[in-house]
Amino acid sequence: MVDIDTLSIVLTGIGLMIAITYYTLTLRNANKTREAQLFIQIYSRLTPEFMEAWEEIYSSKMETFEDFQELYNREENPERYRRLMTVLTFYEGLGTLVKEGLVNIRSVSLMVGETTIQVWNVLRKVAPGLREEYGSDRVWSETEYLANRIEKYLGEYPDIHG
Repeated sequence: MVDIDTLSIVLTGIGLMIAITYYTLTLRNANKTREAQLFIQIYSRLTPEFMEAWEEIYSSKMETFEDFQELYNREENPERYRRLMTVLTFYEGLGTLVKEGLVNIRSVSLMVGETTIQVWNVLRKVAPGLREEYGSDRVWSETEYLANRIEKYLGEYPDIHG
């Protein structure tokens, strides 16, 4: 026969297990909701203006650092420079979010995987010159990180292409 003390301990343990399970499920759901909200905020940045700026970079025919300086000189082409910065701040921020684990690479690869790689393939040609000019390897480093992570992910999971 089970005494009251033993029954009380068993019921307390069961209640504690239920509470821990509920808390874990609630926390997991909150994290998914947070990530979805962040993802929607990121997606909302892909405006027609952003896409025009992205297209300008992608179709720019930049091959050298000198080409970059001619096209995106802040003093001579302030509007073009602003459009470049619009695109770069997006990818730099997204790269940081992926690096910090706040947004998963699968979602990013599905949303902007190909466009990230395409724009980085243009910018990678001029990045060394810009890094040298500023004396910092951090220039565009998060965009580079993001493109590399997406390329790796797409190599591991080619099924997401369609």
